[in-house]
Amino acid sequence: MNRRDFLRRSAVWGGCRLPVASWLSLNALAQQAAQASAPASGYRALVCVMLAGGNDSFNMLVPRRSGQHAAGNWTGPVEAEWQKYLAIRGSVSLPNIFQSALPLYQANGQSLQSQALHGSMPRLQAIFNNRTSAAAPGVLPSGRHAAFVSNVGTLVEPITAAEARQRSKLLPLYLQSHVDQFDQWQTCFPQGHGTTGWAGRMMDQLHASPGSGSEYALVSMDGYNLALVGKNVAPFVEGAANRRLHSMVGGGFSARRDRLMSILNDDVNDPSINILDRAYSKMVRDGLQLQRDYADIVSPGVPAPADILGASNGHQWVEKMRNLAKVINACRAASASAGKEKMRRQVFFLTLGGWDHHDDLKSSHSGMLSLLDGALAEFYMQMKAIGALNDVTLFTASDFGRALKPNGGGDRAGTDHAWGGNQIVLGGAVNGGTIYGSYPSLKLMSEGINDPTNLDIQGNGVFLPTTSVDQYIQRLGSWLLHGTSGAIDWPGILPNWPQWSGSQYQSGTPLAGMMSA
Repeated sequence: MNRRDFLRRSAVWGGCRLPVASWLSLNALAQQAAQASAPASGYRALVCVMLAGGNDSFNMLVPRRSGQHAAGNWTGPVEAEWQKYLAIRGSVSLPNIFQSALPLYQANGQSLQSQALHGSMPRLQAIFNNRTSAAAPGVLPSGRHAAFVSNVGTLVEPITAAEARQRSKLLPLYLQSHVDQFDQWQTCFPQGHGTTGWAGRMMDQLHASPGSGSEYALVSMDGYNLALVGKNVAPFVEGAANRRLHSMVGGGFSARRDRLMSILNDDVNDPSINILDRAYSKMVRDGLQLQRDYADIVSPGVPAPADILGASNGHQWVEKMRNLAKVINACRAASASAGKEKMRRQVFFLTLGGWDHHDDLKSSHSGMLSLLDGALAEFYMQMKAIGALNDVTLFTASDFGRALKPNGGGDRAGTDHAWGGNQIVLGGAVNGGTIYGSYPSLKLMSEGINDPTNLDIQGNGVFLPTTSVDQYIQRLGSWLLHGTSGAIDWPGILPNWPQWSGSQYQSGTPLAGMMSA
């Protein structure tokens, strides 16, 4: 084996800034326009939690029964929606999964929202309501720090249900396809195949090129993610390779690492070597250096913080959230250091999979929601413990929602791919205790397509989104980028934003009050 073959093989673990992303960065160096770096004031981070597979979010956030948790006459529009929900959902409706839904209170803390929360999520309920609960031991909210965004999904342009049924306006490409919708949530370019993501483009506006901490502006906790790919700034991938590199200290390990870096430097600076081979050696060398610098910041040898809630202790989702809390704590501290100011704005991306419930919804979905509930509450309490609650906002995404009507009867029934769905936003900067957007009326096409409130486009409860992913990301991004210098080029971040920036959609009106400044 010659040394170039050795370098190529070693890149499998050494260039943990993924080769694809690194090649994008190399290519971008030749294309990028000169931009002024925009220093940020204070630390802020977004955490995107992708619920991969399509969460059945209309079993997570459901119509409530009138009087179920307060005195009522079991009549009226709220009760009508509840009865319709029961009739359409049939064997997968709430009562067949658990005993009761959890009440969600409006901002006054007295009157109820028109929707209720799945009974497996009492910790999220406590944070939404800002109330401690015997069902959520250890969750001590310090405000109404959770909200929902209802019926959000990929859209190219404003569209009515009639236009969607007739396909008289552009629809997302390959709607209801896992792979395509997963990518479109990340690119915010649903009419085609994007090559960069919304988070990458946000950071492109802050950083003209990598350096002095901007290498860690975009951090994936779960491999390569398109949302984090920009032209100027590439994602850093946190993973097992970081811990392996960090362990290579002392004695022969340090000598081997230094020798490897020396070989790479020789190749990079040797004009007799093919330019592509030199570029490849540079990619591996820079990847190793990034890992080494990251190890110095995050200290992978230090264990994740102690479990606070004991909720699903030891489950990988809770462990992921605790590890993320450790990383954020380290990065937040480093961002206050001279030369690391560019770390004051970060986006983290992690994936929690397994939500594709074409069958066995009754037996598995409630368990998964319970695990998600524990993981989110653990993260909330970790942020509170380190004093970062107001600095970090977590939000969920998912390929799509699920059809309201099940695909069969009995205990093995599930639900199929749909479109709009409900998402969670969590953090101290969230003006919570509110359901933003418009929860759809539970009408099927058979009840009359001339009714403008009927959003079913397929006949089985596939609802046209009433809030676009663009509006969702723009509102979250406005909070993240607040305090940075220069105007934000939203069409540069969200290619379809001009479609949503007219007077009736100004600044993402449905979500305008969701975040504190």
